[in-house]
Amino acid sequence: MNKRIIMIEGCDRTGKSTFISLLENKLKSEGKIPIIFHLMGPTKFKGLEFNNDDKSLIQLAKFNDEYNLIREMLKANENIVIILDRTSFGEYVWSSYWNREGKYTEYTWSKEFIEPHKDLFDQTLYIYYFISQLHILEQRISESPEDVQIFTQFNMPIKTNIMGVYSLYEDLNSIIRKNNIAYQEYDNIGTLIDVQEY
Repeated sequence: MNKRIIMIEGCDRTGKSTFISLLENKLKSEGKIPIIFHLMGPTKFKGLEFNNDDKSLIQLAKFNDEYNLIREMLKANENIVIILDRTSFGEYVWSSYWNREGKYTEYTWSKEFIEPHKDLFDQTLYIYYFISQLHILEQRISESPEDVQIFTQFNMPIKTNIMGVYSLYEDLNSIIRKNNIAYQEYDNIGTLIDVQEY
């Protein structure tokens, strides 16, 4: 492996966690030190009133800090590999899905964000985008009460919401390609062979 940052993106229940677990074990067997970050979107600030743009700016500062921390970690030890379980890029999708529009959604894929971290994106980054056949994903989501709650937003069926999320990820992927960021798509990851192929 010559990439030291792996970004994992995609819809829920498409195999991201399975892939990360298998990849973590593979890296350890090679003497690498995998470190997993879960980069979340804007959080709820209890008792405080923020509009979307305020929350956006707070979260952007957090993402910038985390990318700077990652840069320092990579410099500190050549065996470290960073696994990002969802990233700033994924917030383009989920901010739109949850209607968290504002500076945040615009900024996460703009040159204003990409340029300061260009060394990471150019030299050390793959984007792995996880998909699944629609009927398989619909079944998996319907078996999880938490996911059912997420994917029945706006009084629409699960299938319709999945298609909406997939459409947003396709928009994101066009932005990723436009910025020449390395990119790979996987369908239904689930075995060590899948990871070894990677």
